[in-house]
Amino acid sequence: MKNNKKKLIRYIQSISPYLAGKLAFYNYIRAIKIPIRQLESRIMNEATVNEIIINGKKIKIYSWGENKKPVLLVHGWGSRASRLYLLIKALRDENFKPITFDAPGHGDSEGNSTDIIEYFNIINFLAIEEGDFEAVIAHSLGVLYSMYALKQGIKTNKFIAISGVSELDYTIKNFTKQTGLNKKTHQNIRKKLEKYFKNENNIWEKFSAYSEPKIDCNKILLMHDKDDEEVELRQSKLLFDVYKDVAKFHITEALGHIRILMNEDVVRRVITHIKI
Repeated sequence: MKNNKKKLIRYIQSISPYLAGKLAFYNYIRAIKIPIRQLESRIMNEATVNEIIINGKKIKIYSWGENKKPVLLVHGWGSRASRLYLLIKALRDENFKPITFDAPGHGDSEGNSTDIIEYFNIINFLAIEEGDFEAVIAHSLGVLYSMYALKQGIKTNKFIAISGVSELDYTIKNFTKQTGLNKKTHQNIRKKLEKYFKNENNIWEKFSAYSEPKIDCNKILLMHDKDDEEVELRQSKLLFDVYKDVAKFHITEALGHIRILMNEDVVRRVITHIKI
């Protein structure tokens, strides 16, 4: 969010936390579109591109190869499919079929916002089309959203969570912290999110990655950088505490939240985890 919007919300909360919460919620759910980078363009230009409609929005689906084991890649908030280009390339080179998408309001897909249910609807569509995934790789908020999909019955042999978010409320805490908002405004955003998901019971538990039921997967790899300034290392530790019997946890250093996706050792560990 731009600084002038942050200042406006902070000013309004000094007068009315309710109105500040309303404006903050609008910005909290609003997606952030980022342009594709040149180094990502080549692999994306080689993709087979399809479109599906989710809630009236055209969603871009990308895949590489046919008649190979499918691997789903799920990007996070304010990102796009192309950010996962090194993983896509490595999977294709290892004779898998990488499949990914630009979430609503992200990349080249339509819309201004999205949510965990829309992510699930896209993933569910792809699971119906492709069958069980050999692996699911998710980054950042895509971890939270992918875990929900897996809890709903999407099947995979292996799950890889990179720089993952595990708690729904953490996304609000992070947003209010970065925006400089107070506890009252934070609580108002929570109330609005509960209203937004009015047809869902206990969203704070239901949408958390580490809550019951557990996902049906016996090979999990968690990776997180200890210097990540966007998502705390603790978020991956929460997930590891639940799945430590079947999970491996690799902590990197000096890579942060985004560069971890472009690290050769990280990519190699992901591919090894899928192949074994």
